[in-house]
Amino acid sequence: MLNPLILWSLLGILLVAGTASATLAIVGSGQGTPSLPRRAYQAIIGDLLDLVLAQPHQLLLSAGSVSLMAQFAAHSGIVVPAVGWCIAGGVEWAYLRGLASNARAPTIWGPILNWSAFGIVVLWGCLWVGIKLGVVETEHASGKEAWLLAAAHVVPVAWLSLCAAMGHSASAAVEAVAAHRRQEEQAIHERAVQAQRDEDARRVQAEQAAFALEMQRQQAALALQDEEKRLELARWEAAQAVKQRVRAMQVQAEPVQSRAVQTAAPACPNCGAAVNPASAYRIKQRGYCKQCQAKK
Repeated sequence: MLNPLILWSLLGILLVAGTASATLAIVGSGQGTPSLPRRAYQAIIGDLLDLVLAQPHQLLLSAGSVSLMAQFAAHSGIVVPAVGWCIAGGVEWAYLRGLASNARAPTIWGPILNWSAFGIVVLWGCLWVGIKLGVVETEHASGKEAWLLAAAHVVPVAWLSLCAAMGHSASAAVEAVAAHRRQEEQAIHERAVQAQRDEDARRVQAEQAAFALEMQRQQAALALQDEEKRLELARWEAAQAVKQRVRAMQVQAEPVQSRAVQTAAPACPNCGAAVNPASAYRIKQRGYCKQCQAKK
């Protein structure tokens, strides 16, 4: 029987490894850090830890399965006990990893791997129980029985290794297709974003062109108004200049008219003094006016 101390040691190792790997994953997920620690964590601990957290009972069931398979793999001194435990742990690991991998990237090899691991547990467990109960004789087996026992030891391990390799290859292909699809979707999204940016740039450019055209139109309208005001001012100034010239001509014409009037007025032929037009003829006949007569 499996020593309980070994079981508790395995549980402790798993918890310590899970904690250390989780810490390594957190550190490895930082920017500028290579993705190898993250991939190592996901491959060695991450998937199994997620499964254990989702199905805690599986850890206890796996402990029993590993115990049965390890003791059968190492009986009769075919392999050393440490290697037997390694084989049993590898079978259980392949089973648990197959569950996790198939949940992430389903392939035809996922169920095959799981059922194969299940069959190995059943086969080796039954054979080990039969050996312990004396139903199966292994120490003195010969002929067909010896070949069947040899096949029971070798074929399941080889078959499970093949299933694991094919499952990994199929999962990698599925993940590659999914990654390519994500890249295409990302490219389509980036093209859509770029097209939207181009459309926004064209819209902004069109708005700027329309704004510039409107500004030119308003500037042209303002220039036209300024020109009309300038012409109106020029007409007003021209009219004022004409009025000033007219007034100047009128002012210049007034002294001429006054002198003309003064020249045309009747005067005494002797002294030149202005006389009454009514008596101008008589004064002209006499040759002097009343003022001239008074002076005499």
